[in-house]
Amino acid sequence: MLTYKIHGENIEVTDAIKSSVEDKVSALDKYFAESDITVTVTVRTYPSGDKKVEATLPLRKTLHAEDKSRDLYESIDEVVEKLDGQIRRLKTQQLKHEQERTPLKDLF
Repeated sequence: MLTYKIHGENIEVTDAIKSSVEDKVSALDKYFAESDITVTVTVRTYPSGDKKVEATLPLRKTLHAEDKSRDLYESIDEVVEKLDGQIRRLKTQQLKHEQERTPLKDLF
């Protein structure tokens, strides 16, 4: 189960932003059904009008993704896609590692 810490820098985190982040990031919950993990999301705005979203997942290997664009909600979508790819890659590596370590007696 995922819990969320959402921070804003130079922007007030409104209920709409908070619910959008939670809805999008909750798609990653399928990978962590049995463990409690806190996702830290930081939303920033710059004077140029760009918005930056950063997300961090503390696992055995800390996963981090960020995206900067003019549209805040587009950046949230991109960050979730990047994290999804990183999680899938990590899970695949773990599966391959477990399969390589199969005891010899189980093969016969």
